[in-house]
Amino acid sequence: MTGGRFMAMDSPLEGSEIAVFGAPFDATSSFRPGSRFAPGEMRSHFAALEEYSPALGRSLRDRRICDMGDLAIAPSDVRGMQAAVAGAVNAVMDAGSRPLMIGGEHLVTLPAVRAIMDRMSGRRTGLGRMSGDPPDAGLAVVHLDAHSDLRDEYMGCRESHACVMRRVWEVVGDGRIRQFGIRSGDASEYVWNVGNRHVFQTADGLGGFGEMAEALGGVPVYLSIDLDVFDPSALPGTGTPEPGGITYNDFRAALPHLRRLNVAAADIVELSPHHDPSGASTILACKVLRELLLCM
Repeated sequence: MTGGRFMAMDSPLEGSEIAVFGAPFDATSSFRPGSRFAPGEMRSHFAALEEYSPALGRSLRDRRICDMGDLAIAPSDVRGMQAAVAGAVNAVMDAGSRPLMIGGEHLVTLPAVRAIMDRMSGRRTGLGRMSGDPPDAGLAVVHLDAHSDLRDEYMGCRESHACVMRRVWEVVGDGRIRQFGIRSGDASEYVWNVGNRHVFQTADGLGGFGEMAEALGGVPVYLSIDLDVFDPSALPGTGTPEPGGITYNDFRAALPHLRRLNVAAADIVELSPHHDPSGASTILACKVLRELLLCM
């Protein structure tokens, strides 16, 4: 692991509730690369925030959080990235903690979900279900994004940021993915899902988020937040900006519902900080991180 440390995340891994690590990788970014710089930029900006969240009435000092630093990943090594992310997720969960990954582009989600599903199915020697899982509960994936990421392939590649949720679907199965904020996609993605309902999807921002949280109950959730779910007027510093997204206040309004989810692991991806020299996108991403840490 490399890199500096986030403010107020100085607990050792053993005994921590949540462990944060960076996955600085953007090899399959198709429009504006640069998300590999996000973990470092977020660390440098995070100290501009207070440790206390008025929206949640909690401080980061109320939690035991470990910052593990950034994974050492070669910029174009897809297989190496996947092995590194899976290894980090397993190390965190072996320590009894929950992983929160800072991307990087969205493909980093795939090996994290695979590692958790392997663990839940007992495919790792000596490991059974995660403690507290209801029998056969599986894993639900809650996905906030402008794009559905359900292409079967993109430019001849099946493991791409544009295909990540299709690959995740292959891991978790039908009816396990809930997508919010979707407002862009290739026709093939909509044709594949319409009528089949492989994934639940809403284009109405975070509409229905509360009902979803109630329906999932205690089922373990992998939460993936692609920051292009936010409107570019609020967060222009992302690889594939898409007009029509949510505001920060929309996200804040969803926090009470987010707290009700049984979040076993999470990621925040697709901040491309150098496409917003003002730093406003990075600060927004940092605030999303703080609130998510206090909801997990």
